[in-house]
Amino acid sequence: MPPNPASALGEAAGKLFEDGVLECLAPIVDEFQHVVTPSRLKNGSENTYQIDAVVFDSEDRPIIIVDPKYIRYTKHNRDKASWLCTAHYNLRKTYPTLRKSIAVLGGRWSKPSRSLLRSFGVEILEVPFGHFCQVFREFDVEFDWNERDRDTPITSLYEFQKLRPE
Repeated sequence: MPPNPASALGEAAGKLFEDGVLECLAPIVDEFQHVVTPSRLKNGSENTYQIDAVVFDSEDRPIIIVDPKYIRYTKHNRDKASWLCTAHYNLRKTYPTLRKSIAVLGGRWSKPSRSLLRSFGVEILEVPFGHFCQVFREFDVEFDWNERDRDTPITSLYEFQKLRPE
């Protein structure tokens, strides 16, 4: 058992979320003879940003950046939102071919964080925390617990680890 089961389960949920977004994007992007892949893009100042999904056109130019981000607790909103704003804004300035900047937000995102993202030109798609809870509940994994609860995350991670990958 990892030292922090709540964190481990949250990371696993975030990874599933990211993979699911990429899985949904791939066939749509493919219809246009484009490619979607995680990529490292540099801005004009040589800062490198790891973007979870970059859509490249047939000439290998980035045209859309998509970042799925999962957050369980709103206390981390500002940090992740600020990173997204900085990365997406700087990359749009560097790559004139970028036509769209999208954040797919999963979990608990505060209104001020969403407003901040929109003010930087980032389009938002949302999957509410309740949806995560509902899906996990279907697999007997309790996903909604109090931040100070130490028992439920242990039981939930145990149940999650029993699931088959598919």
